[in-house]
Amino acid sequence: MHFGGSAAALRQISSDRATWALALLGLAGFGLAWLSTSTYGIGLSPDSIHYIHAARSVMSGDGYQAFGGGPLIGWPPLFPSALAVLGKMGLDPLDGARVLNTAVYGLIIFAAGHLLRFNLRSPWYAVAAAATLLVSLTLVRVSIMAWSEPLFVLLAVLFVLFLSRFVGEQRLTFFLVAAGCSALAALDRYIGFSLAIAGSGSIL
Repeated sequence: MHFGGSAAALRQISSDRATWALALLGLAGFGLAWLSTSTYGIGLSPDSIHYIHAARSVMSGDGYQAFGGGPLIGWPPLFPSALAVLGKMGLDPLDGARVLNTAVYGLIIFAAGHLLRFNLRSPWYAVAAAATLLVSLTLVRVSIMAWSEPLFVLLAVLFVLFLSRFVGEQRLTFFLVAAGCSALAALDRYIGFSLAIAGSGSIL
C-alpha cells in the first residue's frame, strides 16, 4: 500500500509538472507571436480590412458592415464581434486583433497539449509534441495576421478535447462545452459546420 501510494504521488507530481510545462509553452507561444508583431503590428490582408471595418461598424452602432459598404455576409461574425468587444474595452480593433491572436496562439499550444495527454501514455510525450507547435511556421504565420484562423483552430482543438472526454466519461457538461465550441467555430468560419457533422458521427 505504501509503495502504491508513493507511485500515485509521483505520477501526480509528474502530471502537475507537465501541466506547468504546457503553460510555459503557451506563454512562449504568446511571446513569440507578440515579438513578431512588435515592430510593424499585426499583419493585414483584404480579409483583415473587412474584419477591422466590421468591428468598428459594430462599435459605432451601424451593425456588421463590410469595407466599402454593404452587410458583412462573406465573412462570419465571430471574429469581428470579438474585436468589437475588445474595442469596447478600450482597444482599437487593429490592436485588439494583435492581442487576441497572439493570446490565442498560446492557448492553442496549451489546449493541444492537454488533448495529447489523453491520447499518449506519458504526459511528457504530450509536452514534447506540443512544443513542436512553437516551430510550426503555418501556425505562427496565421497568428501574426488579423485573420480568423487562429480562433477557429483553438475552437476545433477544444471541441475535440471535450468531445473525447464526453465519449470517455459520458458527462453532459463535456458534451455541452463541445457543442458550444462547435457552434462558435461555425460562427468564426463557415467550414466550422463540419465539426458538428464530425461530432455527431463520433457520438453515434
